[in-house]
Amino acid sequence: MNKEKKTNIWKLLFIIAPAILFGNITEILKDKNIAFTVGLTIIGISLGFLAHYLTKKKTLTIKIITLSILIVIPLSIIAFNVENELEKKWTNQIINTIEFSSPTELKLINSDIPKNLKFTTL
Repeated sequence: MNKEKKTNIWKLLFIIAPAILFGNITEILKDKNIAFTVGLTIIGISLGFLAHYLTKKKTLTIKIITLSILIVIPLSIIAFNVENELEKKWTNQIINTIEFSSPTELKLINSDIPKNLKFTTL
């Protein structure tokens, strides 16, 4: 593969991967404003272009390490900030008179089966 094609592939990797991942950071925000998505995508593109420019004439190992760092940063931000989906759905639930904030906090009060619901044998 000639040098120009290798450069284009690295430039593509350095720009697209951070752009997509930084743009997905907005999923952890409650606000669905498109400005956050656009802003963080531009930050990802800028960081990717800067990393490509700084590692253009470096070895393959340095390029891989730099690209890995650019991928790990947004993934770690997303992983540390994402709440448990079950907890999101169960916040402040009320069943009859019992209020609880998650299904793991719901305690069994009574396990007796009412007589009219018990199975009868023939």
